[in-house]
Amino acid sequence: FRVLTKSLFDRTVAAAALILLFPLLAVLGVIIRLHDHGPALFKQTRVGKDGKVFRIYKFRTMVADAEERLPELLASNDNDGVIFKLRKDPRVTKVGGALRRLSIDELPQLANVVLGHMSLVGPRPALPDEANCVLGPSAAVQLTSAEVQLAVAAEGSSCSGSLPVAMRTASMRPSHLG
Repeated sequence: FRVLTKSLFDRTVAAAALILLFPLLAVLGVIIRLHDHGPALFKQTRVGKDGKVFRIYKFRTMVADAEERLPELLASNDNDGVIFKLRKDPRVTKVGGALRRLSIDELPQLANVVLGHMSLVGPRPALPDEANCVLGPSAAVQLTSAEVQLAVAAEGSSCSGSLPVAMRTASMRPSHLG
């Protein structure tokens, strides 16, 4: 009953927020498209609760071909292991940098909440590579970004040996978060 109530609450609040924020979302979409003529939304595959794969929506904050440019930047990774992070990523657009600073690039994820893919409050859904590295291809537990980083850091840049750390960390998480 509690899970159903939380889901209903999350979906209702997210739907109301989408309706109220629609004018802002539309203006931001137009600004992004006018800035570099690419799509306004960035869609990415993520692994959610119980290993369910879904498409997450965000405002695009990088150049349209950012995924294709990634291989040339991998050597500059500020993190070790699976999670790629670059403090001054040259693929981030000027508009995208502002959206990120204001944390409004993730507003389209309200649609994911309405669709039941995510909760308003909860762990960040892992990328497929993160979930595969930590839990194997049949990942059935949604890990927070910190848990994925902890598991990957346990063995440096290697995936081997990460599973016990990830499972122990995930099993210690309070049940209301999972």
